[in-house]
Amino acid sequence: MAARKTPVGDSGTMAGERPGDPGLPEGVRVSRRAAERVKYQHDGVVVLAEPEADSSPLRILFRDISEKGVGLLYSGRLEPGARCAVQLKTLQGRVVSVPAVVIRCRSLSEFVNEIGVRFDELINLRDFVHTD
Repeated sequence: MAARKTPVGDSGTMAGERPGDPGLPEGVRVSRRAAERVKYQHDGVVVLAEPEADSSPLRILFRDISEKGVGLLYSGRLEPGARCAVQLKTLQGRVVSVPAVVIRCRSLSEFVNEIGVRFDELINLRDFVHTD
């Protein structure tokens, strides 16, 4: 009996179907997400870099965070490739500005977009959330 194919990551591809796939056995799940995501549901601020540097800071809602980036909700659209700085609050209450780039923007409704942002450098999650 042949193994049932299971979707891989967000793209719906199967193991062995992507160029450069390590050749895992059929049906083995492969996660494109290499960093654990933790709930991080706080209000926040994102500041766009040039050419949008004249714009005001954007009020957003964080959804989750990992050492590599954040997921957030915003009423407007941010184009993939846009440079920005994400302002994160440490557990001690200090605000840290983390350089980043928008990698994904997906409409959830007429008024809300889900945005994926990748940090330029890894952060220490323990500075921002309690991890067990």
